[in-house]
Amino acid sequence: MRRIFIADIRTLVHACWLSAAIALCAPSLASAQTGAMPPEDQAVLAPIRALFDGMSKRDPAAIKAPTLAGGTMVLMREGKPVQMGFEAFAERVGKPDNTQIEERIHDPLVRIDNDLAVVWAPFDFLIDGKVDHCGTDLFNLIRVDGKWMIASVADTGAKNCSGKSVDTAAVQQDVRSFLAAVARDVTQEGPIAWSRYFEDTPPFFMAVNGQVAFSSGEAAKQGIPQVARSFKRIQLEWGADPRIDPLTREFAVVGAPWREVLTDSADHTVTQTGYFSAVAEYHDRRWQFRNVHWSSPVSQSQ
Repeated sequence: MRRIFIADIRTLVHACWLSAAIALCAPSLASAQTGAMPPEDQAVLAPIRALFDGMSKRDPAAIKAPTLAGGTMVLMREGKPVQMGFEAFAERVGKPDNTQIEERIHDPLVRIDNDLAVVWAPFDFLIDGKVDHCGTDLFNLIRVDGKWMIASVADTGAKNCSGKSVDTAAVQQDVRSFLAAVARDVTQEGPIAWSRYFEDTPPFFMAVNGQVAFSSGEAAKQGIPQVARSFKRIQLEWGADPRIDPLTREFAVVGAPWREVLTDSADHTVTQTGYFSAVAEYHDRRWQFRNVHWSSPVSQSQ
């Protein structure tokens, strides 16, 4: 009876496109990545992220919200300082425009002393998805009533960014954080959370043991709900050190061994192991999987 059950559930897993894992539960990875940046550093970076988000949305109110009234900016351009207050900057960036802008920092260095903090970080400024200029941001922040506010900003800016080498450590950290977010969301919400992390584009595909399971983002979008109905609980653990190979600032190859425990609606469980590989892409201000491949040892007939 048990042999029949194991064979049946393995068949069900393959039929549902995940003989490998559908859920990136990975609590060990999530905790490891949370520990990579202390909570106090994350709190300091929060208003900077909020500033960038307001800039991308061209929302003057959102741009000013994380800044201190009367604060200033000094932007070095071609060796000359361009000075302005946060109010003027918000009005300048917040004007309606059809171009999509985005500022991204990498590998931030955070220093805190009581209610004073400094953040030094390389940045890329993108227009319509392409790097327009790059440089280094310097943020001074103060904590007011328990909330960090940006007091001043200075930066350097250069156009010769195409020749810059890829910041391997920064991309690896970003992708590890991305994997941790996937683990958290799939664990909390179930397999349906995968819909946010597979690219909803024609180039996307997913393979299982060498066979195409989803041929496009649309196919994955339609198939994921069916998988979610097949399993009430899925837990997957990554190997201790996932491999992340940055190709560019926007692309990275990911590989990791996995071990999963699947529980179906009748409370039957089975454990499987295998290897996961994928191409992760950064676009629209977030990381997603452009393609994925799950592999697991082929079961011997019982």
